[in-house]
Amino acid sequence: AVLSADHIIEPVEPLHNAVKKSIAYLRHHPEALFTFGIKAAYAHTGFGYLKRGQEISGTQGIFPVEAFQEKPNKSTASKYIRSGDYCWNSGIFVWRVDTILNYLKQFLPQNAPRLARIGKEWNTENRSQVLQEEFPRLQSISIDYAVMEHARDVFMCELDCYWSDVGSYQHLADTIGNIDPDNNATTSTTCVEWIDSTNNIAISESRDHLIAAIGIDDLAIIHTEDATLICHREEGDNLKGLIKRLEEKGFERFL
Repeated sequence: AVLSADHIIEPVEPLHNAVKKSIAYLRHHPEALFTFGIKAAYAHTGFGYLKRGQEISGTQGIFPVEAFQEKPNKSTASKYIRSGDYCWNSGIFVWRVDTILNYLKQFLPQNAPRLARIGKEWNTENRSQVLQEEFPRLQSISIDYAVMEHARDVFMCELDCYWSDVGSYQHLADTIGNIDPDNNATTSTTCVEWIDSTNNIAISESRDHLIAAIGIDDLAIIHTEDATLICHREEGDNLKGLIKRLEEKGFERFL
């Protein structure tokens, strides 16, 4: 099972049941790859989507994945929700190790031998050295792009629960707890004053630093000791581009 550390899932029972169900299916269908779709609460444009096929007969909740759809615009996301055939892509997976390794050899052959070498040396004194040599040479690509979109036997269970990917500022606002009547979100340790501002996020590492905002909407303001980020709440995915630019300019000390 592959699970992310920055996800909030409440309650956890639907996830537990889905993992058990997928493992039971894999005992008889070892070639299958499993992912988990979140029952979409609204037309979110920051998530990928899974198109769900017809339920596999006799499985009580296992569906083939007919398509992986990348982050849509608002209109497309709304169509997905109205159709009832799409779920948010959680990025949670269950599979047999030998199955995923075979798929990696097939679809990502340049990475497979490097991963095999890392695995061989994992429990030896050479692990750190091998990681330093091989990891930077791996092609950087998500498992969705590399394998799941190309594999034949991809299935899903749907999770009907609260789910938040706290890896984005958009969803951090749902979890930090302090939200004022104008939907401005902040942490308990942040000193902030809002005037005529709505739907913003402000986070500061310093209790002695004041963030004052006048007449702004839909922004994220993140202040640390040596840097301040200001961006639209939905632009968190563009941070990768910003990080790359800062690295190119020699500003790694701010990352």
